[in-house]
Amino acid sequence: MNARRMDTERSGMQNINLYDDGPQTVSLRQLCENEEVFYIPSYQRGYKWGKYEIEALLNDILDYSESKDGEFYCLQPLVVRRDSDERHWRVVDGQQRLTTIYILLQFIHDQKKTFHLKYQREAKLTCPDISDIEIDSSSSETYHITSAYRIISDWLKADENKDDGNKRLEVIARVTLNSTGFIWYRLDNGDSSPESLLAMEHEYFMNLNSGKIRLTESELSKALLLHKKPTAAPLDESAELRQIFQAEEWNRMEHSLRQPEIWYFIAGRKKIPQNAMDYLLELIWLAQPENERAKFQNSEYPIFTWAERQDAEELWKNLVSAFRLVMGWNEDNELRNLIGYFASRRRADSQKISSILSEMLRLGTGKSEDMYQTKSGLKKRLWKDAMTEKSLIFKQDEFPVQTVNINYDRYHGYRYDKNYDEVFNVLLLANISLYSLDGTAERFDFVKFNDLKYPWNVEHISPANPKSNEELKNRLKAFIDEQNEELEEHAAKGMKDVADITPQVPSEVSELYDLLSRIPEDENPGLENLEGLKEDDRQRLETLKARLLPTEDDDTMPIRNLSLLTERCNKGIGNRFFFDKKQRLRAYQNEGQFIPRLTLNVFSKWYSKTDTFPLFWSENDGADYIDAIDNCFTKIVRKILD
Repeated sequence: MNARRMDTERSGMQNINLYDDGPQTVSLRQLCENEEVFYIPSYQRGYKWGKYEIEALLNDILDYSESKDGEFYCLQPLVVRRDSDERHWRVVDGQQRLTTIYILLQFIHDQKKTFHLKYQREAKLTCPDISDIEIDSSSSETYHITSAYRIISDWLKADENKDDGNKRLEVIARVTLNSTGFIWYRLDNGDSSPESLLAMEHEYFMNLNSGKIRLTESELSKALLLHKKPTAAPLDESAELRQIFQAEEWNRMEHSLRQPEIWYFIAGRKKIPQNAMDYLLELIWLAQPENERAKFQNSEYPIFTWAERQDAEELWKNLVSAFRLVMGWNEDNELRNLIGYFASRRRADSQKISSILSEMLRLGTGKSEDMYQTKSGLKKRLWKDAMTEKSLIFKQDEFPVQTVNINYDRYHGYRYDKNYDEVFNVLLLANISLYSLDGTAERFDFVKFNDLKYPWNVEHISPANPKSNEELKNRLKAFIDEQNEELEEHAAKGMKDVADITPQVPSEVSELYDLLSRIPEDENPGLENLEGLKEDDRQRLETLKARLLPTEDDDTMPIRNLSLLTERCNKGIGNRFFFDKKQRLRAYQNEGQFIPRLTLNVFSKWYSKTDTFPLFWSENDGADYIDAIDNCFTKIVRKILD
């Protein structure tokens, strides 16, 4: 924005070129003096503002103070497209405010010129007698427009009988004509055909109304901050230099937040948006008291509307402080991992990150809780929140007071089919513990964990038990054939150490398959039916099944049989045997896929205390796995209580 436009004069803002690119601040006076013509296409929703919205706007204008609010009161965005043939501006966004201001101007008798407004649909825009307003119910739009005349008239008359005259009308006329403006955003026509321009306009309108807002809260807030006057700027700092500095600093913050290393640990699986500063503003906004945010809940741009009411200097300081806090979190691996957990867990929202940010911002004012007065205290608080929020590991009032005989029964009972979200968060938290509390804290890879290409799933470590001897035989056959094909392929390519790349099929697997193949196909296919086998073969088959087969069906659902994997790995692995999954995970890891440490440890049987057969996941393996997760959480409890 041109610094010359920042000059604050009694006559208001200087005129701007309405054809310039990007968001600009344009005065209402300029639009009136130029007698600009605005056209509301019929595809837009009708005028719908009622008493609450209209009086809120009027009160805002009435309360405007140049010393507090800057050189003008901002009416938020007016998105337009120039129709050169018709010589008017087609309104794409902002028609509710534009229409309300147009109606207000009808009550201000001393204006010599005004802008003009047309609706493609028939609408009664001009009231024939503003001293005796009649509500016209012939259409919904006309009803709301004539009602707006009545609402504004009643509001202006509220103090006309006072001794000092109608101050409201005097103030509203002065501020509206001298100190009110829009954030002006012109859509570029380019060299497009009339049909293409209309399609672009429709697309932009649909994006605005479906939440895909191209003109974002941060763009609007940036324009606001760069025109607002600080209440206490340093005497040796000119407005122009300050504006240049803030614009450059804003761009630096935007660039830093867009870096994947930063973005994916504070925002989880949110896609990096067009403007990353939107998220920082959202965090600051959510840090405000709920009753404060409620005042702006009906605004099209609530964060921007709230920002308008703030002292510019204080708002800028909070923005910079919040950014520096985020960058500081990134420098401490343990704190970074914890923040990343809250952003990346299932059903995550921005509220938790915002609450942490708000507490940290309050440190400078001395209003923070004692727990937050040190970084160590902050970490303890966050670890405890991670374990107790929504009673994930412990209920809040049941948190352990010592590190012996801790009862973990709550999460031990979580199941894939009943507690999917809780299972996901427990496994993620256990992973975060491994990266953060085992010796030197290491950085959990939130970039790869939150990569939008591959969502994360909870995966069964051991597949469901085959329902019949025939199904078991077919699974074994597929496994054996695939392993042999890979061996042959690698051998044909002259690759050395083939067995290290694709291990040989274990002899016990081949033996089990051979025994199953001896059972006549016309016999009962159930697992219990062993007709056709000799007694010695039956005994051997039962022994191999006991060692190799997965757990019973219902035993695949508890958390002791679950791990975290990406959707790609999950689908690629499928319903395979434990040993086969292990090999495929190794291949995915060699490709550069991120496999969390807890998952890697599970499939390497790192936690297994007994000498179990490496091909399958046994009941003992599951029990040892749960003990290992218990140990992760005991370390967290110990840290909190120390």
